[in-house]
Amino acid sequence: MIPLNTNDPNGNPWRPGGAQEMALHALGANAIAWPANEPPQTDVEVNLSGYAAALAAAEATLATAAAQAQYATLLAGGLAITSTGTPALDGTYATDQQSEFNVVALQAAITVNAANFPGYYRLKNGARVTMTAAQFTAIAAALLTFVEAADEAVATAAQGGTPTWPAATATVA
Repeated sequence: MIPLNTNDPNGNPWRPGGAQEMALHALGANAIAWPANEPPQTDVEVNLSGYAAALAAAEATLATAAAQAQYATLLAGGLAITSTGTPALDGTYATDQQSEFNVVALQAAITVNAANFPGYYRLKNGARVTMTAAQFTAIAAALLTFVEAADEAVATAAQGGTPTWPAATATVA
């Protein structure tokens, strides 16, 4: 609650330039409009355009927070991959930040020399899946495409747009 302005000689709790108006301006709300040629009023007239702008900013903040929560949930769930050529590769692979780093690092090592690939990668639940370097490259592409699509969706929401969230499924050969 904003304290009453005791400096007002008329005993009015609000006056232009008073502590309350300064407090509202400090909060980013340019919401006080005093009637022309009238003394300060006990009732404050609200500039609805200032209110509408503050409300829009609050709604945008909530939309961004909701998008960030959806993003976190989406990545925490992983990506369910189905292989049309090798069903043993089927499973849900982790897409959290650490897993993304691991995929990028392992793919970089394979790019230098395929012999660097250990011959397996783990599912989100920790189960080991045996695969070739080429199969891992296909899985890595699916994982990174999914994460990038999620990144794009949350960025769109942050800019006030309507995000298109990726499906948490992918198919590889």
